[in-house]
Amino acid sequence: MQRALVSGSTVVLAGVLAGNGAAQAAAGWLRDSLARVPDNSAVAACVAVKIEELGKSLLGAMTPGFRDQVEQAVARLELQVDTPGLLQQISAQLEERAVIVVRAGVQDPQIPANCSLPMPQIACMFFRRGGGGGPIERLVDALRRHASAFGFDPVYHLKSDVGVITEFCQPALPATGELAVSVGPPLFLVSNSALLVKDLLRNAQGGGGILAGADPASWRDPEPGRGLLWFAPAKVGELLAQWQGSGQPLAHGNAEPDPAWMRAQRGFVEPGVLQSGFAGVQRVEDLGAAARGEFDKQVAALLRQQWQEAASTAAKVDRAVLHPMQALLDKHEKPPAGAGRLEFTVADMRTRLERLLGP
Repeated sequence: MQRALVSGSTVVLAGVLAGNGAAQAAAGWLRDSLARVPDNSAVAACVAVKIEELGKSLLGAMTPGFRDQVEQAVARLELQVDTPGLLQQISAQLEERAVIVVRAGVQDPQIPANCSLPMPQIACMFFRRGGGGGPIERLVDALRRHASAFGFDPVYHLKSDVGVITEFCQPALPATGELAVSVGPPLFLVSNSALLVKDLLRNAQGGGGILAGADPASWRDPEPGRGLLWFAPAKVGELLAQWQGSGQPLAHGNAEPDPAWMRAQRGFVEPGVLQSGFAGVQRVEDLGAAARGEFDKQVAALLRQQWQEAASTAAKVDRAVLHPMQALLDKHEKPPAGAGRLEFTVADMRTRLERLLGP
Protein backbone atom coordinates (compact mmCIF):
# COMPACT_ATOMS: atom_id res chain seq x y z
CA MET A 1 0.00 0.00 0.00
CA GLN A 2 1.52 3.29 -1.10
CA ARG A 3 1.35 6.58 0.81
CA ALA A 4 0.20 9.55 -1.27
CA LEU A 5 0.86 12.97 0.26
CA VAL A 6 -2.23 15.12 0.75
CA SER A 7 -1.85 18.90 1.10
CA GLY A 8 -2.86 20.55 4.40
CA SER A 9 -4.86 18.22 6.59
CA THR A 10 -5.08 17.54 10.29
CA VAL A 11 -7.29 16.23 13.00
CA VAL A 12 -7.48 16.53 16.71
CA LEU A 13 -10.01 13.98 17.87
CA ALA A 14 -10.02 12.66 21.41
CA GLY A 15 -10.78 9.07 22.42
CA VAL A 16 -13.84 7.55 23.88
CA LEU A 17 -14.79 6.05 27.19
CA ALA A 18 -18.00 7.28 28.83
CA GLY A 19 -21.64 8.25 28.42
CA ASN A 20 -25.21 7.87 29.57
CA GLY A 21 -28.11 5.65 28.49
CA ALA A 22 -28.79 4.49 24.96
CA ALA A 23 -31.54 2.93 22.94
CA GLN A 24 -31.15 -0.78 22.19
CA ALA A 25 -28.77 -1.30 19.26
CA ALA A 26 -29.40 -3.73 16.45
CA ALA A 27 -29.25 -7.34 17.63
CA GLY A 28 -25.97 -9.13 16.99
CA TRP A 29 -23.79 -6.02 16.77
CA LEU A 30 -21.43 -7.14 19.55
CA ARG A 31 -20.64 -10.44 17.83
CA ASP A 32 -20.09 -8.75 14.47
CA SER A 33 -17.94 -6.02 16.02
CA LEU A 34 -15.70 -8.36 18.00
CA ALA A 35 -15.18 -10.51 14.91
CA ARG A 36 -13.35 -7.50 13.43
CA VAL A 37 -10.99 -7.19 16.40
CA PRO A 38 -7.51 -8.61 15.60
CA ASP A 39 -6.54 -11.65 17.64
CA ASN A 40 -3.40 -9.87 18.88
CA SER A 41 -5.50 -7.26 20.72
CA ALA A 42 -5.29 -6.97 24.49
CA VAL A 43 -8.70 -5.41 25.19
CA ALA A 44 -11.97 -4.75 23.38
CA ALA A 45 -14.65 -2.76 25.20
CA CYS A 46 -18.14 -2.68 23.67
CA VAL A 47 -20.72 -0.25 25.05
CA ALA A 48 -24.32 0.59 24.14
CA VAL A 49 -24.41 4.35 24.57
CA LYS A 50 -25.62 7.53 22.91
CA ILE A 51 -22.56 9.00 21.22
CA GLU A 52 -23.57 12.57 22.07
CA GLU A 53 -23.80 11.76 25.76
CA LEU A 54 -20.52 9.89 25.52
CA GLY A 55 -18.86 12.99 24.08
CA LYS A 56 -20.36 15.20 26.78
CA SER A 57 -18.93 12.91 29.43
CA LEU A 58 -15.53 13.10 27.74
CA LEU A 59 -15.60 16.90 27.76
CA GLY A 60 -16.87 16.98 31.34
CA ALA A 61 -13.93 14.86 32.52
CA MET A 62 -11.34 17.28 31.12
CA THR A 63 -9.62 20.00 33.09
CA PRO A 64 -10.86 23.54 32.24
CA GLY A 65 -7.61 24.24 30.40
CA PHE A 66 -7.88 21.09 28.30
CA ARG A 67 -11.52 21.85 27.52
CA ASP A 68 -10.59 25.37 26.41
CA GLN A 69 -8.04 23.91 24.00
CA VAL A 70 -10.75 21.73 22.47
CA GLU A 71 -13.03 24.75 22.08
CA GLN A 72 -10.25 26.71 20.39
CA ALA A 73 -9.49 23.80 18.06
CA VAL A 74 -13.13 23.60 16.96
CA ALA A 75 -13.17 27.36 16.35
CA ARG A 76 -10.10 27.08 14.08
CA LEU A 77 -12.00 24.66 11.85
CA GLU A 78 -14.34 27.48 10.79
CA LEU A 79 -17.38 25.21 10.65
CA GLN A 80 -19.66 27.93 12.09
CA VAL A 81 -20.59 25.69 15.03
CA ASP A 82 -19.40 25.37 18.63
CA THR A 83 -18.23 22.16 20.29
CA PRO A 84 -21.66 21.01 21.59
CA GLY A 85 -23.22 21.74 18.20
CA LEU A 86 -20.54 19.83 16.32
CA LEU A 87 -20.90 16.90 18.70
CA GLN A 88 -24.66 16.88 18.12
CA GLN A 89 -24.24 16.93 14.34
CA ILE A 90 -21.68 14.09 14.32
CA SER A 91 -23.69 11.98 16.77
CA ALA A 92 -26.79 12.19 14.58
CA GLN A 93 -24.92 10.15 11.95
CA LEU A 94 -23.84 7.40 14.35
CA GLU A 95 -25.53 4.39 15.89
CA GLU A 96 -25.82 4.28 19.67
CA ARG A 97 -22.88 2.00 20.29
CA ALA A 98 -19.09 2.13 20.26
CA VAL A 99 -16.14 -0.24 20.51
CA ILE A 100 -12.68 0.61 21.90
CA VAL A 101 -9.79 -1.67 20.90
CA VAL A 102 -6.36 -1.67 22.59
CA ARG A 103 -3.23 -3.60 21.77
CA ALA A 104 0.48 -3.28 22.51
CA GLY A 105 2.07 -0.53 20.45
CA VAL A 106 4.33 -1.18 17.47
CA GLN A 107 5.73 1.90 15.76
CA ASP A 108 5.39 2.25 12.01
CA PRO A 109 9.02 2.63 10.85
CA GLN A 110 7.88 5.15 8.21
CA ILE A 111 6.38 7.52 10.81
CA PRO A 112 8.78 9.45 13.12
CA ALA A 113 7.47 9.36 16.67
CA ASN A 114 8.22 10.48 20.20
CA CYS A 115 8.78 7.20 22.06
CA SER A 116 9.14 8.67 25.56
CA LEU A 117 5.86 7.00 26.53
CA PRO A 118 5.11 3.41 25.43
CA MET A 119 1.53 4.20 24.46
CA PRO A 120 -0.52 1.28 23.15
CA GLN A 121 -2.36 1.35 19.86
CA ILE A 122 -5.94 2.47 20.51
CA ALA A 123 -8.89 2.64 18.12
CA CYS A 124 -12.42 3.93 18.62
CA MET A 125 -14.92 2.27 16.32
CA PHE A 126 -18.23 4.00 15.57
CA PHE A 127 -21.06 2.75 13.35
CA ARG A 128 -22.61 5.05 10.76
CA ARG A 129 -26.28 5.43 9.98
CA GLY A 130 -27.16 5.47 6.31
CA GLY A 131 -24.69 6.28 3.57
CA GLY A 132 -21.80 8.69 3.26
CA GLY A 133 -21.78 12.47 3.23
CA GLY A 134 -22.81 14.98 5.87
CA PRO A 135 -21.19 16.38 9.05
CA ILE A 136 -18.50 13.70 9.42
CA GLU A 137 -17.13 14.31 5.92
CA ARG A 138 -17.32 18.08 6.44
CA LEU A 139 -15.38 17.74 9.66
CA VAL A 140 -12.59 15.73 8.05
CA ASP A 141 -12.45 18.14 5.08
CA ALA A 142 -12.12 21.08 7.49
CA LEU A 143 -9.37 19.31 9.40
CA ARG A 144 -7.47 18.83 6.16
CA ARG A 145 -7.78 22.49 5.24
CA HIS A 146 -6.42 23.65 8.57
CA ALA A 147 -3.49 21.29 9.00
CA SER A 148 -0.96 24.01 9.75
CA ALA A 149 -3.07 25.36 12.62
CA PHE A 150 -2.55 22.11 14.50
CA GLY A 151 1.05 21.39 13.52
CA PHE A 152 0.34 18.18 11.59
CA ASP A 153 2.69 17.60 8.70
CA PRO A 154 2.78 15.61 6.54
CA VAL A 155 -0.64 14.09 5.96
CA TYR A 156 -0.97 10.80 4.08
CA HIS A 157 -3.91 9.30 2.24
CA LEU A 158 -3.75 5.51 2.23
CA LYS A 159 -5.76 3.67 -0.40
CA SER A 160 -6.05 -0.10 -0.46
CA ASP A 161 -8.49 -2.91 -0.98
CA VAL A 162 -9.65 -2.63 2.65
CA GLY A 163 -10.57 1.06 2.54
CA VAL A 164 -9.19 4.59 2.73
CA ILE A 165 -7.21 5.80 5.74
CA THR A 166 -5.91 9.32 6.35
CA GLU A 167 -2.86 9.72 8.59
CA PHE A 168 -2.19 13.03 10.31
CA CYS A 169 1.47 12.97 11.34
CA GLN A 170 3.08 14.77 14.26
CA PRO A 171 6.30 13.33 15.78
CA ALA A 172 5.39 14.71 19.21
CA LEU A 173 2.43 12.33 19.51
CA PRO A 174 3.49 9.57 21.92
CA ALA A 175 4.74 6.28 20.48
CA THR A 176 2.96 6.31 17.10
CA GLY A 177 3.51 9.87 15.84
CA GLU A 178 0.15 9.95 14.10
CA LEU A 179 -3.61 10.12 14.32
CA ALA A 180 -5.46 7.99 11.78
CA VAL A 181 -9.03 8.36 10.54
CA SER A 182 -11.17 6.21 8.25
CA VAL A 183 -14.59 7.45 7.17
CA GLY A 184 -17.03 4.76 5.94
CA PRO A 185 -19.78 3.70 5.62
CA PRO A 186 -20.17 1.44 7.46
CA LEU A 187 -17.60 2.57 10.04
CA PHE A 188 -16.07 5.76 11.36
CA LEU A 189 -12.69 4.87 12.89
CA VAL A 190 -10.38 7.12 14.92
CA SER A 191 -7.04 5.78 16.15
CA ASN A 192 -3.45 6.63 16.98
CA SER A 193 -2.37 3.89 14.56
CA ALA A 194 -3.13 3.39 10.88
CA LEU A 195 -1.87 -0.18 11.29
CA LEU A 196 -4.67 -0.94 13.74
CA VAL A 197 -7.28 0.81 11.58
CA LYS A 198 -6.16 -1.26 8.61
CA ASP A 199 -6.55 -4.49 10.60
CA LEU A 200 -10.05 -3.52 11.74
CA LEU A 201 -11.08 -2.81 8.15
CA ARG A 202 -9.45 -5.98 6.86
CA ASN A 203 -11.48 -8.14 9.26
CA ALA A 204 -14.81 -6.97 7.84
CA GLN A 205 -15.95 -10.53 7.20
CA GLY A 206 -14.87 -11.67 10.64
CA GLY A 207 -12.19 -14.25 11.21
CA GLY A 208 -12.89 -15.16 14.81
CA GLY A 209 -10.80 -12.31 16.18
CA ILE A 210 -10.74 -11.93 19.94
CA LEU A 211 -13.84 -14.18 20.16
CA ALA A 212 -11.89 -17.29 19.13
CA GLY A 213 -12.79 -20.07 21.56
CA ALA A 214 -15.43 -18.01 23.41
CA ASP A 215 -18.78 -19.44 24.44
CA PRO A 216 -21.40 -18.27 21.89
CA ALA A 217 -23.83 -17.76 24.78
CA SER A 218 -21.65 -14.86 25.97
CA TRP A 219 -22.05 -12.93 22.71
CA ARG A 220 -25.33 -11.28 23.69
CA ASP A 221 -25.43 -7.52 23.09
CA PRO A 222 -25.08 -5.35 26.22
CA GLU A 223 -28.15 -3.60 27.57
CA PRO A 224 -28.48 0.19 27.03
CA GLY A 225 -26.04 2.09 29.23
CA ARG A 226 -23.93 -0.99 29.87
CA GLY A 227 -20.92 -2.61 28.26
CA LEU A 228 -18.82 -5.74 27.99
CA LEU A 229 -15.05 -5.80 28.16
CA TRP A 230 -13.20 -8.70 26.56
CA PHE A 231 -9.53 -9.16 27.42
CA ALA A 232 -6.77 -11.55 26.43
CA PRO A 233 -4.62 -12.11 29.58
CA ALA A 234 -1.37 -12.84 27.73
CA LYS A 235 -1.76 -9.74 25.53
CA VAL A 236 -2.65 -7.56 28.52
CA GLY A 237 0.54 -8.81 30.14
CA GLU A 238 2.54 -7.74 27.09
CA LEU A 239 0.98 -4.29 27.21
CA LEU A 240 1.79 -3.89 30.91
CA ALA A 241 5.35 -5.08 30.38
CA GLN A 242 6.00 -2.17 28.01
CA TRP A 243 5.28 0.24 30.86
CA GLN A 244 6.82 -1.66 33.73
CA GLY A 245 10.15 -2.53 32.11
CA SER A 246 13.37 -1.02 33.41
CA GLY A 247 13.79 0.79 30.09
CA GLN A 248 10.80 3.07 30.82
CA PRO A 249 11.93 5.57 33.49
CA LEU A 250 8.73 7.60 33.15
CA ALA A 251 6.72 4.65 34.39
CA HIS A 252 8.59 4.74 37.69
CA GLY A 253 7.64 8.29 38.64
CA ASN A 254 11.17 9.70 38.77
CA ALA A 255 11.15 13.41 39.65
CA GLU A 256 14.36 14.21 37.78
CA PRO A 257 14.63 13.73 34.01
CA ASP A 258 16.38 10.54 32.97
CA PRO A 259 19.62 11.37 31.07
CA ALA A 260 19.00 8.70 28.43
CA TRP A 261 15.47 9.99 27.92
CA MET A 262 16.75 13.55 27.49
CA ARG A 263 19.28 12.45 24.88
CA ALA A 264 16.61 10.56 22.96
CA GLN A 265 14.15 13.48 23.09
CA ARG A 266 16.60 16.24 22.24
CA GLY A 267 16.24 15.75 18.50
CA PHE A 268 12.49 16.39 18.76
CA VAL A 269 12.78 19.75 20.53
CA GLU A 270 15.89 21.31 18.95
CA PRO A 271 14.24 22.39 15.66
CA GLY A 272 11.45 24.24 17.46
CA VAL A 273 13.84 26.04 19.82
CA LEU A 274 16.07 27.02 16.91
CA GLN A 275 13.15 28.38 14.87
CA SER A 276 11.49 30.29 17.70
CA GLY A 277 14.52 31.84 19.39
CA PHE A 278 17.29 32.09 16.82
CA ALA A 279 15.93 33.73 13.69
CA GLY A 280 17.93 33.22 10.52
CA VAL A 281 19.93 30.26 11.82
CA GLN A 282 19.24 27.07 9.90
CA ARG A 283 21.46 24.61 11.76
CA VAL A 284 22.59 24.19 15.36
CA GLU A 285 26.17 23.90 14.08
CA ASP A 286 25.97 27.49 12.80
CA LEU A 287 25.42 28.98 16.27
CA GLY A 288 28.25 30.94 17.85
CA ALA A 289 29.61 30.04 21.27
CA ALA A 290 27.42 32.46 23.23
CA ALA A 291 24.31 31.64 21.20
CA ARG A 292 24.99 27.92 21.56
CA GLY A 293 25.11 28.27 25.33
CA GLU A 294 21.74 30.02 25.37
CA PHE A 295 20.36 27.46 22.92
CA ASP A 296 21.43 24.54 25.14
CA LYS A 297 19.89 26.28 28.16
CA GLN A 298 16.53 26.68 26.41
CA VAL A 299 16.57 23.08 25.14
CA ALA A 300 17.31 21.77 28.64
CA ALA A 301 14.47 23.85 30.13
CA LEU A 302 12.02 22.60 27.51
CA LEU A 303 13.09 18.99 28.03
CA ARG A 304 12.60 19.32 31.79
CA GLN A 305 9.12 20.75 31.20
CA GLN A 306 8.26 17.90 28.82
CA TRP A 307 9.54 15.35 31.33
CA GLN A 308 7.28 16.75 34.03
CA GLU A 309 4.28 16.73 31.69
CA ALA A 310 5.04 13.21 30.47
CA ALA A 311 5.55 11.94 34.01
CA SER A 312 2.17 13.41 34.98
CA THR A 313 0.56 11.69 31.98
CA ALA A 314 2.26 8.42 32.86
CA ALA A 315 0.95 8.62 36.42
CA LYS A 316 -2.61 9.21 35.16
CA VAL A 317 -2.41 6.32 32.70
CA ASP A 318 -1.10 4.08 35.46
CA ARG A 319 -3.88 5.12 37.84
CA ALA A 320 -6.77 5.05 35.37
CA VAL A 321 -5.81 2.22 33.02
CA LEU A 322 -2.82 0.09 33.97
CA HIS A 323 -3.58 -0.47 37.64
CA PRO A 324 -7.11 -1.73 36.87
CA MET A 325 -5.66 -3.99 34.15
CA GLN A 326 -3.13 -5.45 36.57
CA ALA A 327 -5.88 -5.98 39.13
CA LEU A 328 -7.89 -7.75 36.45
CA LEU A 329 -5.05 -10.19 35.85
CA ASP A 330 -4.36 -10.68 39.56
CA LYS A 331 -8.02 -11.54 40.09
CA HIS A 332 -7.63 -14.67 37.98
CA GLU A 333 -5.43 -17.24 39.71
CA LYS A 334 -5.79 -19.29 36.56
CA PRO A 335 -6.29 -16.98 33.55
CA PRO A 336 -8.94 -18.12 31.06
CA ALA A 337 -7.63 -20.08 28.09
CA GLY A 338 -9.34 -17.73 25.68
CA ALA A 339 -10.59 -14.18 26.17
CA GLY A 340 -11.88 -13.17 29.59
CA ARG A 341 -15.12 -11.23 29.93
CA LEU A 342 -16.17 -8.47 32.32
CA GLU A 343 -19.40 -6.46 32.52
CA PHE A 344 -19.32 -2.74 33.33
CA THR A 345 -21.52 0.33 33.38
CA VAL A 346 -20.97 3.69 31.75
CA ALA A 347 -20.56 5.12 35.25
CA ASP A 348 -17.48 2.91 35.64
CA MET A 349 -16.11 4.30 32.38
CA ARG A 350 -16.81 7.86 33.44
CA THR A 351 -14.74 7.32 36.58
CA ARG A 352 -11.80 6.12 34.47
CA LEU A 353 -12.11 9.17 32.24
CA GLU A 354 -12.02 11.54 35.18
CA ARG A 355 -8.87 9.88 36.49
CA LEU A 356 -7.24 9.98 33.06
CA LEU A 357 -8.19 13.49 31.90
CA GLY A 358 -8.84 15.33 35.17
CA PRO A 359 -6.36 17.18 37.38
